[in-house]
Amino acid sequence: MISVEQTRRGFGSDNHAGVHPRVLEAIMAANVGHVPAYGADPWTARATELLREHFGADTDVALTFNGTGANIVALGAVCRQWDSVVCASTAHINSDECGAPERVAGVKLVPVGTPDGKLTPALVAPRLTGFGSEHHTQPRVISISQASEYGTIYTAEEIRALADLAHEHGMLLHVDGARLAEGAREADVTVTQAVQANEVFALLPRIVAPPLMDRFCFHVWDERPGQAEVEVRWVTSWDTTPPDVDALVEAL
Repeated sequence: MISVEQTRRGFGSDNHAGVHPRVLEAIMAANVGHVPAYGADPWTARATELLREHFGADTDVALTFNGTGANIVALGAVCRQWDSVVCASTAHINSDECGAPERVAGVKLVPVGTPDGKLTPALVAPRLTGFGSEHHTQPRVISISQASEYGTIYTAEEIRALADLAHEHGMLLHVDGARLAEGAREADVTVTQAVQANEVFALLPRIVAPPLMDRFCFHVWDERPGQAEVEVRWVTSWDTTPPDVDALVEAL
């Protein structure tokens, strides 16, 4: 039996959608014959080859199940257990991974408040202290999300500036891969962040959010205690259609 939840179109996350047909086709094409397992197969070899074409021949490739696993493997590979990772306070590793980077990778996260989810050298620099002191964790990594958890995008120049800052201090830069039409503004909804990816953040009257969420799956991003509005997040997927967006705008 198919439930209402399975048929309802939503804006909760891009991973709420099904698999893209081209991905399914590739899985079907690979699902033939017998080859050695645990990475000793031609598809893993080809994926590694493609990644090294983009990132350099000396790139180490570790394929993981999901983003949390990828972050843990990456941070665990470059950090000692007395090292720290500087990240935005809204970063996925800090706010959405159930403490896994600290518990499993064994690193201390140093969250930095930002207005738009993006770190800058000026915001990071004050946290780069305690080098060489046995009483402090050692800053080892600057971690950014592209796109950020607020849907904002780092330019190449902004990434270079953070990379330069990291390298000046003998540190590394970690990049975490993260993630609607003008109709929301026309409905007199305040969009809180520049729309640069597939995420829209907006303010809704507190009384409006629950009935709208009953019709369209999405998340309240910031409860904003004591205020009449909440900040919500709408995320589009590869299969989001113009009618889907129009229906949300009409409901707004």
